[in-house]
Amino acid sequence: MMSRGLSTAVKGAGLRYSHLEKIYSAAIATVSPMKLISEALEFDRATEVLTVGHASYQLNRNVKVVAFGKAVLGMVAAVENVIGEHIIEGVASVPIGTMSTAMSNFPQYLPPETSRIRIREGALHNLPDVASELAAREILSLVRSAKDDELIITLISGGGSALLPCPVSGVTLEEKKQVMESLVKCGADINELNMFRKALSEIKGGKLAQAAYPSKLVALILSDVIGDPLETIASGPTVPNNTHNWDVLDLLDKYKLREELPTSIITHLVKTEEVNNNVPVCNGEYINTQNVLVGTNKIATAAALQTAQALGYSSHVWSHSIQGEARKIGEMFALVAHSLFSAMKGESFQLPEVCFENCSEDIRDNLLNTFSSIHDNVQGCCHQICLISGGEPTVTVKGDGRGGRNQELALAFAIKLNQLRTSVDSHCLFASVGTDGQDGPCDAAGAIVDGNVVNDSMKQNLDPVKFLDDNDSFTFFSKLNDGQYLIRTGLTGTNVMDVHVLLLNIS
Repeated sequence: MMSRGLSTAVKGAGLRYSHLEKIYSAAIATVSPMKLISEALEFDRATEVLTVGHASYQLNRNVKVVAFGKAVLGMVAAVENVIGEHIIEGVASVPIGTMSTAMSNFPQYLPPETSRIRIREGALHNLPDVASELAAREILSLVRSAKDDELIITLISGGGSALLPCPVSGVTLEEKKQVMESLVKCGADINELNMFRKALSEIKGGKLAQAAYPSKLVALILSDVIGDPLETIASGPTVPNNTHNWDVLDLLDKYKLREELPTSIITHLVKTEEVNNNVPVCNGEYINTQNVLVGTNKIATAAALQTAQALGYSSHVWSHSIQGEARKIGEMFALVAHSLFSAMKGESFQLPEVCFENCSEDIRDNLLNTFSSIHDNVQGCCHQICLISGGEPTVTVKGDGRGGRNQELALAFAIKLNQLRTSVDSHCLFASVGTDGQDGPCDAAGAIVDGNVVNDSMKQNLDPVKFLDDNDSFTFFSKLNDGQYLIRTGLTGTNVMDVHVLLLNIS
């Protein structure tokens, strides 16, 4: 990505786009799935014993592999590199375009000619479809056919829910998608969406582990969820489900959707209760199942921090649990930028209370502590600051435009910064980027903005507020300066939510 198209004022202030790119690129690179899985597996070739965390498994050409998610192609490659001769069969469900992207960007992820793992592509724009449903049913069949002495290695990453649709009997994929779309438009969070997915799935909510029993199953998991709860990542196919169908009915009532539902879904929820298949649970896990968390947003933001420090920025990670309405979060970042810049100039430093409206108590405390440290170090001094966070905001869809949470967040940041009419305009850069490389139903991973985006857009007769209200951030950034504000990484091969980077410079 080149900096061509960014405002001359920002370049003149010394905030180089290349720094920003290096920082968020480092965050993505450190959560390379091949790297993470290789570090999680220890294989003794003399004894042919595989050790994963606290457990060991005797291998004897008795391994089956199932995988689903945006990052699992690299995870599969790592497993094959370590124990490939012991794999007898496998299925991996990955997004459409993964193989072609791998050929161009990470050929080391491509399966060898001798691979026994079948790669299935589906879920265009991260939406379940017929192809991903067929892959899910193939995975379920493989797991059910496992023998008692076989080990099932299950590789899970973000996007796994869309790549593992397997509706219960009597409910079609289209019916399930209809309700999911309604929940998304109402602003349902990831936990609420997964509650519904589990209730209507043959695989999610622990049912994959149930299908595997009594075979041993070890799940290696890359988290794309705030707080990294295993029962939520990809809807927890290997983790016991603690919600019930009546919880789902309450959820539908909360958003006033029950009357809109297909009869088949209501019938299932009212007449059916989850069956455990008599698989014992011990310490929160099914017997014979081991779940291991191998990668998180915390790892990504830590790498971004290290890179920013190496570039000479006074750098801080204040949260890897950012959530809430994307445009509100964008406005919060703009207020933060304004307050920080005031401190850097030696002026009064105070965070407006509005900054905390969308924060949990823990995030609020982290923010206050971080800013107290920044204030002590930089007030009245010439300095450059990098503020880093991660998480996954949501978007309540009210318009019919195109875009994703990262682009919407960045656009809201630019609008709010312009409304503040502050001299910080020429001294800041801000980026919001999805680590998976796909932000909503478009080919952008996110957007980078400076303090002059709104003024530049007005010169091109683009009203940023109108585009934001229509949830049309992708169209806005595509038209502005020939799309130079868009971040296009392509599918990255990984997925640990989003990373936000704010750079401030004063000299």
